[in-house]
Amino acid sequence: APPTPTPPTKAPPTPAPPTQALPTPIPPTQAPPTPTPPTKAPPTPVPPTQAPPTPIPPTQAPPTPIPPTKAPPTPSPPTQAPPTPIPPTNVPPTPVTPTQTPPTTPPPTATPLSTPQPDLNGFAWDTNCVFSTETYDFCGQLEFCRKSRGHFGYRQFPGGTCSSPGPIIRIDNGKRYVLTLINNVTNTVTNLHTHGLHISGDGNADDVTRYVEFNHQLHYVWDLRKGNHMGGTYWYHAHHHGETYNQVNFGALGMLIVNDDFDSLLPAGLINSDRIKTFLSNEKTLFAHYVAQNTLFGTWYGNGETGTQIDVVDGEWTRFRVAVAHAQASRMGLQITAVSNVGANPCVMHVIAHDGVYLNQVPSDQV
Repeated sequence: APPTPTPPTKAPPTPAPPTQALPTPIPPTQAPPTPTPPTKAPPTPVPPTQAPPTPIPPTQAPPTPIPPTKAPPTPSPPTQAPPTPIPPTNVPPTPVTPTQTPPTTPPPTATPLSTPQPDLNGFAWDTNCVFSTETYDFCGQLEFCRKSRGHFGYRQFPGGTCSSPGPIIRIDNGKRYVLTLINNVTNTVTNLHTHGLHISGDGNADDVTRYVEFNHQLHYVWDLRKGNHMGGTYWYHAHHHGETYNQVNFGALGMLIVNDDFDSLLPAGLINSDRIKTFLSNEKTLFAHYVAQNTLFGTWYGNGETGTQIDVVDGEWTRFRVAVAHAQASRMGLQITAVSNVGANPCVMHVIAHDGVYLNQVPSDQV
C-alpha cells in the first residue's frame, strides 16, 4: 500500500507542464515583439546616425583648417615685401636731386658749349590780316603740340618745330594783333593766357574760361592801340582750369616781349643816345621752368635744356631778359651763377625792371 503513494509523487511532475503554460504566455510577449518593429523604427533613426557620418564630411571641417590656408596670407605679408621695393622707387628721386646739380656744376667748368639761344624773333607775324570786316596790324597762328616723353610745347603754324618753351612772341605798343591758337593734342582741351600783359580779361582778349578742343582753333585779340603799354618781359602759357598745372608743368609756356618804345621810354635828352639803345638791344634770354617728376622732386630747365650755359662778351654790357615760371623758384633750388676763367664773380649785375615794369632809378643797386 505505501508504494501506491509513490505515483502521486509523479503528480507533481504534471504540474510541471503548467510551467510550460507559462511559455504559452510567452507568445504574448511576442506581441511586444510586434512593438519591437517600432524598435526597428529607431534603427531607421540609426541611419540618421549615419547622417552624422555624412557630417563626417565635416571631416571637411579640416577645410576649416583651410583658414590655415589663410596662413599663406600670412606669407602674403611678403606681398608687402614689394612695398619694401617701393622705397627703392623713392631711390630714383634721390638720383633726381643730382639732376639738379648739373645746372650748377657745368657753368663753373665753362667747358660745355653755350646753350643755343632761341631766335629772338622766333614767332613770325603776318601783315595780311583781314577777318570778316575786321582789320588787324598783325596776325599769326600758334599750335599747342605734344613733345616726346609726354611733354607739351608750342610751335609756329605751319611748319614750326614743337618746342618748350615755345617761340618767343614779340609785339609792339600801339598795334592790334590777332593770334589763332590751334589745338593739336588729342583728348585734351587748352587755352592761352598772356601773363602780365595789360589787356582786357573779357571776350576774345584774355578770358581764361574760353578753351579749344582737339583739332579746333580759337582766336585771341591783343589790342595795344592806346599806345600806353610799357615795354617789358612777360610770358604766355596754358590756363584752362583743371589742366593748368599739368600743361604748364610739362612745358606749355613761352616768353612774350613787348618791345621798347624808345621815344616814350627815355627822357628827352637820351632819346638819341646810341649807347643806351645799343645796350637795350644787346639781348640774351633765359626762360627757366621747373618740371616736377613727383610731389618732392623735379628738374629745372633753362631754355628747354638742363645745365644751361649762356656766353657773354667780356667788357660788354648785356641785357638779360629772364622769365621764371615757378612761384617758389628759390625754394625749388634755382641758381643762376656768373663764372669766368679770369676769377670768381666776374660780372656786375643790376636790376632794371621787374614783371615788365622799369624801376624808377636805373641802374638799381648792384645784385
